[in-house]
Amino acid sequence: MDTKLIAKILPTKKDGKRAIGTGYPIAEGLVLTARHVVVFDERDKAVPIAIEWPDSKHVDTNVTEIVWGSDEHDMAILRCQTPPNMSLSSDLLASRDPKSHEQWSGYGYPAIGKEAGSGLREKIPVMGEFFPPNVATPKLTISCKSDALEKAGWCGLSGAPVFHGPQLFAIITATPQKRDECFTAISIPWLIRNDQEFQEITGIQGQIQKHQKFVAEQKRQISDVLSKMTTQDALFKQIAGQLNLNVANTTNQKLTDKLLEAFKEDDLAVLDVLLRAGADAFKQDSGELLRQNLRQLFCLFAGLMAPECQAIKQALINLPVRTAMAAELSLAALYDTNPEFVRNDGKVHGRHTINAAVFTRETGWSQTEFIKDATETIYKAIHKAPPPEPIDAFELEALNSTIKQRQNRSLNQLHRLELNRRDTNLTNNPLLDAANCQALIAADCLPDLPIVHYGEAVAEKEAKLSAKITELFNILETSQPST
Repeated sequence: MDTKLIAKILPTKKDGKRAIGTGYPIAEGLVLTARHVVVFDERDKAVPIAIEWPDSKHVDTNVTEIVWGSDEHDMAILRCQTPPNMSLSSDLLASRDPKSHEQWSGYGYPAIGKEAGSGLREKIPVMGEFFPPNVATPKLTISCKSDALEKAGWCGLSGAPVFHGPQLFAIITATPQKRDECFTAISIPWLIRNDQEFQEITGIQGQIQKHQKFVAEQKRQISDVLSKMTTQDALFKQIAGQLNLNVANTTNQKLTDKLLEAFKEDDLAVLDVLLRAGADAFKQDSGELLRQNLRQLFCLFAGLMAPECQAIKQALINLPVRTAMAAELSLAALYDTNPEFVRNDGKVHGRHTINAAVFTRETGWSQTEFIKDATETIYKAIHKAPPPEPIDAFELEALNSTIKQRQNRSLNQLHRLELNRRDTNLTNNPLLDAANCQALIAADCLPDLPIVHYGEAVAEKEAKLSAKITELFNILETSQPST
């Protein structure tokens, strides 16, 4: 959650006074809030609804349109100018339901935040826990551990975001009558699953369809790899044995179907099947083809575990994952490429990653000097050759074209800069400065170069998947092909 993006929504009432609510941007030009904040009988519709970002340098603006408003769910999406250069996580909108007793946090502009002298509302933190969700309804009950003593103290908090980690799970729509009561919030995951209009406006519908296409292509390639094996291949026999199949009666299609069926039941268990089968197969055959098939199958199945991204591709991407391995999976689903891993110095990452650690902020280093250094580094990484001197506008356009052209399954080279925000050695890295990032991906520089930040959250099953990918490399590296 970026606290600078907590919006103060100010509709004008017929008596000339302003009501106050809260909102949060979910995409460029779109702010999510509670419907009753902007749609109510006492509102003067002749006066535009104002929006302020008190902690942002952004010039305050007005709502130009209520693009979606659900009376049933008390939710609304407002169109307005959002803060420039804001960076939203590519998985901002949560797609899974919250778990019972998970912690939530948010900010808003309730009456208890009113300054004694000026009477202005200050931003106030709120927090609590989720109660067990009822997946049949969008309404969530969430406990409160904040300071208002009565309902009047919460006025202005409606529309506030409800975050768990880096993801937005809900929007507050009703506040407690008493201190020991609970908030009501509307579930984002429920809307993603059940409200087609919400899906369309937020662009999620297109992302859902794109992810379905990605999954279908992963499965097609799995089938393709297995179809080229014979029942005499060591890996084929070992996989069939792990699945308790009679090799003599097992066709390529039957093995494919059985693996995909088992993956649906327990995805991590199928990765274990591949690891055990690979280790046993190497006792009989240490050939390069076996290594390629094991590696490809494992990566394709790991790709099926990539999270369903709920945002469009963007040049500056914040991923809610801890490891470079998980970043590779997330990006594969986002760009529709095959995940491809390498291991260097014991760390697994994407093959075409350019680690931001190559940059250091030097004393007196200007943004212009950073851009020059960055573009030269990127050129070397992609072309495996020294860059021309200088890299002028023509060379930049050609380099960006190469970056964009390779972002597909055929070439499968997703070149990007990656920065681990947990790495304390990178605290002064120039890519932590949003202004530097925006300059590097500006229209006249490299607009199609992804800049990826990760490390501040953990994806579901990430730790176990990381361990299994490490084991894959252990097996591959200790079972070299025969010469």
